Amino acid sequence: MHLMKQVKTLFLITILFSIIANTYGAPILATNTTNNVSNTIVYDGNIVAGYNAYIAELKRNCTELNKTIQKKDKLLGEYIGYKKENIILNDNITDLENTIYTLRAELETANGKNKEYRTMFEEIITQQGENSKDMLRQEHNDYLGWINRVFWSFFVVVLSIFAILMYSNRADKRHKA
Repeated sequence: MHLMKQVKTLFLITILFSIIANTYGAPILATNTTNNVSNTIVYDGNIVAGYNAYIAELKRNCTELNKTIQKKDKLLGEYIGYKKENIILNDNITDLENTIYTLRAELETANGKNKEYRTMFEEIITQQGENSKDMLRQEHNDYLGWINRVFWSFFVVVLSIFAILMYSNRADKRHKA
């Protein structure tokens, strides 16, 4: 802002001295009144030419300052744009960190449940294995008991038949003799 006021002031001075410079060397009278004191200054052509050179230098300086201001405005605009992008990226990073934290918590929960389920399945499998083993052992014992009973029953039947046949052979021998 302050720089723009200086540029406007320099522009007005430039216009004033341009008007004065049109006289080319003729003495110019200028009166300045401040605080009820009047001063009269006489300008000649050399002074006007010096002021014109000074004004030209001031114009160049103003042009350079305007270019610098434009470059800095452009850089400031880019900086503001990058700052906005940085804020958005920081928000995204925060969101991603929160998501990662949530996913880690869910992973820990899932791992804990997985261990619980694994333990539960191992207990079920062990229990079913023991039940199956007990059941198979009982079935095997029942089968062996059945085989044993059939064998002994068959043995008793064969012995009974053999005994009956022997008794009937003896009885036939007695009747024949």
